[in-house]
Amino acid sequence: MLLDALSRQATITRFGSQQLDRGLSEALIDRALEIARRRGDKRVEARLKWSFAHLAAGQGAWELAIDRQRRPFAIARDLDLKEELAYALNILARMEAAMGRLDPAAAHYSEAAQLFVGLGNGPMIADTRVMAASLKVMLGDYEGAPRPGVQMSTG
Repeated sequence: MLLDALSRQATITRFGSQQLDRGLSEALIDRALEIARRRGDKRVEARLKWSFAHLAAGQGAWELAIDRQRRPFAIARDLDLKEELAYALNILARMEAAMGRLDPAAAHYSEAAQLFVGLGNGPMIADTRVMAASLKVMLGDYEGAPRPGVQMSTG
């Protein structure tokens, strides 16, 4: 219960809103990580570690953000945590796109979209498809970019 409360509170304080408090968010993440590690809860560990990546990205520290994303990405892949992997890919793609690494970002968005389709997560399907379509246009792949009224493939 404490772990869940800390995780949720850390999530609220890490986003750029009225609740934004990076110091508090980092402290909450650290405390929750300690509990997750003691319990061996890799799923929560992955989620908390991607919160660290979000914090770095929010400061424009893209290399640090990508570095912080490696561990939760590996945990999600190793344990076949599909939801965590989908979110990790989505976050990684955002960071890569922000750094101008458009080809890997497009590939990661595509993989994330496929996972979100399998999970039935409509809002995240839309999010990843919109971001992937924007990247296709930036890469000059006008044929691969969806047109109004045409469903975009996830592959």
